[in-house]
Amino acid sequence: MELFIEVASELKLEQLHHLYRLTQEILANIFLHAYVDIVTVQIYEDEGFLHITFTYKKKMKKTFGLIKPGRGSYIINERLRILKGSLCEIKDSEYVHQTLTVKII
Repeated sequence: MELFIEVASELKLEQLHHLYRLTQEILANIFLHAYVDIVTVQIYEDEGFLHITFTYKKKMKKTFGLIKPGRGSYIINERLRILKGSLCEIKDSEYVHQTLTVKII
């Protein structure tokens, strides 16, 4: 895993706790379900918002039928709700970029 951090603001302990758990669950999902070898994590702030971007090259795996959201998805959505944050995903020809965004309080 590669990690890049550019943050000058101080976050409140409660916000840090939820961000830690959310980041932990996102990384677990990436390594467990996307079958990756390397994830690059960029943490930066911009105009009062904290952004955490996870970038990885997804390996294709054949799946059949519908995939039901599991416990990890529930945890991610619950932490996003508590933080009033968002998680967006952009895919290009080779990479997946997931960006978690929360307002710094």
